[in-house]
Amino acid sequence: MNNRDSQILALRPLIDKVDVSLDTKEKESFQNQTLRPILKHQNPFFLKLFAEHIKNVKISFSQMSEEQQNKCIANTLTQNQAFKNTMIGIVIAWFTQEETNVYCHNRTAFNKRIIQMLVQRLQDQKSIIK
Repeated sequence: MNNRDSQILALRPLIDKVDVSLDTKEKESFQNQTLRPILKHQNPFFLKLFAEHIKNVKISFSQMSEEQQNKCIANTLTQNQAFKNTMIGIVIAWFTQEETNVYCHNRTAFNKRIIQMLVQRLQDQKSIIK
């Protein structure tokens, strides 16, 4: 393992709810051991980027109903390709060399998981988004 990989892994938070000893499928294991800790670590950054995005496109997020806010989050992360790619890129930047190799073999499936997890994460914290 190179120095960059060691530093990246040292920065990741441990997630108590995930039992990494379970015999899980490769994609689920990658999600639990890699994606979840990265998303948790980068959470404040994702919240800030989303808040800045809705501000820049002049969306009155705070004036929306809860259901409208949820739809806004989902639509932004699934339909705005540039924003979606930015968010995925932030996650990918935190991969080790080995994780990058795993990601490259299942890029489409992992991108879908990243976006689904980000949508859920932002929807769960929409009260923080200003």
